Order: sequence, then C-alpha cells, then structure tokens
Amino acid sequence: MDRVPQRIDHNVKRMIWRIGSSEDPLYLDVKAEPFAEVGECFSSVKKKIRTDGGSLQLGWEIWQIPDIMIEAEFHAVWKSPDGELVDITPKKYQIDRILFVPDSKARYYGARRRNKRLNISGNRLVDDFIEICDARYRLLNKGGRTYKDAVLFSDEECEIHEKLSYSKSLVSTMVVRGAKRSSPCPCGSGKEYRHCHGNILAELLDMI
Repeated sequence: MDRVPQRIDHNVKRMIWRIGSSEDPLYLDVKAEPFAEVGECFSSVKKKIRTDGGSLQLGWEIWQIPDIMIEAEFHAVWKSPDGELVDITPKKYQIDRILFVPDSKARYYGARRRNKRLNISGNRLVDDFIEICDARYRLLNKGGRTYKDAVLFSDEECEIHEKLSYSKSLVSTMVVRGAKRSSPCPCGSGKEYRHCHGNILAELLDMI
C-alpha cells in the first residue's frame, strides 16, 4: 500500500490547514545518505550540512491510509547550497519520494512533536485509533520525558502503556477490516466493541 498521497486533494489540503503552514506542499525525492538512520532526520541533516554545506528545512511529511486517515509527521530535510530540497533520511518503507510541507515558522529544540492525524473515513473507530495514538504520546512525553530517548515508567504507567498498545493493535485491525464501533469486539467477549474495549479505552484515557 502506497502511504504517500498521490495528489493534493481536499483531505491533504485540510491537513495543511491544520498544520498552519502557508507554504506549498512539494514532492521530494528520497536520497538516503549511508550515515542516516530511520527516524533520525534532524541529526542526519545536521551531519550532511557539516560535510556538504546547505541548511536544514523544517516541515511535515504527509502520509495516508487511503480512505481512512491522513497523518502529518514533523520532519527535517536538507536544503542544498543551490536551494534544492532533498530528503536524506531512510524510511521504514521502500519509497522514492515523500509529500513535504515546508514550515519555515516551525522551530526544533530537541523535543518530540506529536503527529497530527485526520479521520477521513467517517468511521468513529478511526477517532478511537487517533485518541489512542495521542494518549500514548502524552504518556511517553510526560514531564521532561519529551527530551529523553529512554523512557522510565512507573508500574502504573507501564500497565497503562501496555493496555494502550493492545488497544492500538486491536482497533487498527478492526479499522483495516472495515469494522465499526458497533461490530463484535475482536477480544472474543461476544460484546460489541463500544461496550467492551471501547469502554476500557475510555477508562484508560481518563487515567492519563
């Protein structure tokens, strides 16, 4: 499944509006440098600048799950001395280009930034998935954790994180199968999801 939007449609424009950038989206080639690591765009671009000059351009990668969700991920690309923007960071998936929205007003101080997600399906189960992702972000970045690579949870937080991870896997599977909140819960309880793990999720969210 191609996770890069193939065109700048209405849903992509909605996400760009949510980001708040006034700059035009661009399709950029992915030319991963040998020293770059997946998910380490900021350090990789800074290393590229030290060897080849240029500058760092902040912005957002735009991803999609077709007909389900649009997602924006804070990202940095290399701007060559000639002004060309190139994504030098390798991806989890084999792709040749990304959709990138420059955001020259953005700043990066070493803290993780929350991905922005937009439900484009009309299925409320996708909203649950987004809430789970946001809750995991809040837990992982509570207090000063946002600046740390390693996260140390309390026993209670560890239990909450495990339950959120399970809920994320469960809801993701349901969404891909086209299930709804009124569909049977995959846990095998015999109840509708909304009366089973949907309720459990609501309780978890109140604890964070």
